[in-house]
Amino acid sequence: MAYGSDGDALRSVPVSANNLGLLYNKDLYAEAGLDPETPPETWEELRENGRTILDKTGKPAYELYTQAGDNGEGLTWNFQVNLWQAGGQFLNEDNTAAAFNTEEGKKALQFWVDLIDEGLVPSPSTSWGEFEKGSAAAAQEGSWMVGIWQEDPPFDFGSGQAPYPEDGKAATNLGGEQALVFEGDGADTAIAFLNWFLEPDQVLDWCKTTGMLPVRQDVGTSDDYTSWVADTQPLLQPYVDAMDTANTRPATPLYPKASYAFAVEIEKALNGSASVDEALQAAEDAVNEALSEGN
Repeated sequence: MAYGSDGDALRSVPVSANNLGLLYNKDLYAEAGLDPETPPETWEELRENGRTILDKTGKPAYELYTQAGDNGEGLTWNFQVNLWQAGGQFLNEDNTAAAFNTEEGKKALQFWVDLIDEGLVPSPSTSWGEFEKGSAAAAQEGSWMVGIWQEDPPFDFGSGQAPYPEDGKAATNLGGEQALVFEGDGADTAIAFLNWFLEPDQVLDWCKTTGMLPVRQDVGTSDDYTSWVADTQPLLQPYVDAMDTANTRPATPLYPKASYAFAVEIEKALNGSASVDEALQAAEDAVNEALSEGN
């Protein structure tokens, strides 16, 4: 609701939700001698497991979204999870300036760089998708993957909440879809449809059919939904539990520009062409420039 709000005005409403957590390859965990039923809960456990997996299987342990691509959001959205876990923020409170060039931001980016430097991550030059191919043991993946893989998974996989630092806090990123209504002919019908679609019965049916997470708290905590997850989709449970720690993207129309500006500079730290400090400073300057230029 906050993401769809512009001051006191509601511009869009959420119609489906998702977040980020950990998916891991149970087969590779077992091959490395690790308990395939116990995913890592902290950054420290993730790195320790990663060293064991690399040593025993020769495969990298954890895939990261290391490329800016054509819009930057893959890298930015995934990085924000670790930034929040370390206690940082992406933008300031009124979304007018970068807020990530801090000790917390440095800690999050250094975590990524250390994983790469230790060989625990596929080469930054490779495109995203090594985990899905079975070439990496785990990845920070969205709840939607549980639904996509429910019929024919490529390997035996498990789920958990996104690992966070021992001295940090649990956090994830909130995604999903928003719906809005344009003025003009058909607006009343569109509003009537959305009112119907967001009733508890439809929200419940939509989530059972798609694997998306409920946008209504009364549905997400209902016996109907929680029993369905427990009986039918237990791999969704960590994602359902993580909704209490979910954060949304900054609600500003300039966010896409800021996301891309950030990713372009942070990618340089991940491919070794800039230090952590240099990348964060360059990203701060680029994001502030994008925000100052307006739409």
